[in-house]
Amino acid sequence: MNSPVSSSPAATPSLLDWDAIDTVLLDMDGTLLDLHYDNHIWNRVLPQRVAARELGISEPTAEQIDSVNRKLLERMASVRGTLEFYNLRHWAELTNLDLVAIHHEFADLIVYRPGAKAFLEATSNSPLTVILATNAHRDGLGVKHTHCGLLGYFDAVVSSHDYGAPKEDQVFWQHLEAAHPFTPARTLFIDDNPEVLASAARYGIGHLLCITQPDSERPPRTAMPYPMVNDLADLLPISRAMTA
Repeated sequence: MNSPVSSSPAATPSLLDWDAIDTVLLDMDGTLLDLHYDNHIWNRVLPQRVAARELGISEPTAEQIDSVNRKLLERMASVRGTLEFYNLRHWAELTNLDLVAIHHEFADLIVYRPGAKAFLEATSNSPLTVILATNAHRDGLGVKHTHCGLLGYFDAVVSSHDYGAPKEDQVFWQHLEAAHPFTPARTLFIDDNPEVLASAARYGIGHLLCITQPDSERPPRTAMPYPMVNDLADLLPISRAMTA
């Protein structure tokens, strides 16, 4: 089992022994796709829309928006790490807003993170089994795929909502292995969430990497408990043994 390391070195191709990896598990938001899109919607657009609806006005003040945002953040904090936190329909019911429509409205912000497309192309054309393992709701997955064709790169696409447990829960990994058999020690998992990576480590996932800068509009992180990578193309090429 891979244990957290004391430092956070920048990832280089030498960090990965591709001959020791059969399966690649990839997170979506903040790992393959720029988290700026989601942060913009949840931290800016949603509070503004909720304030406007509650007050019956089109242009709420910054103070009014901030008040709504604090309430939303408190609610999110209370369910963080649970399936409810990631459930798009839960927040749609809570805010009485069409969140799928709002996500489509700002779809121009959906972009791949550095090196993500090259990494997906390389892994999908290799003998590796490549699985998208995300906490995102299926409604959100549909929006992302519609605008960037993400899901076509994978052998399987798994949402934690399929299993009734988030990636922070060991139940998720048990269901994932049962549905898509893999050898944990020979599996690479890349995510931007250290709590999720800790859960994967407890399950025995052998190769773990954390994303340095999930949101391109926010500063890179410098101290994380797992080896870090920003540009996923830095993990290429896949070894000759794997592509022969």
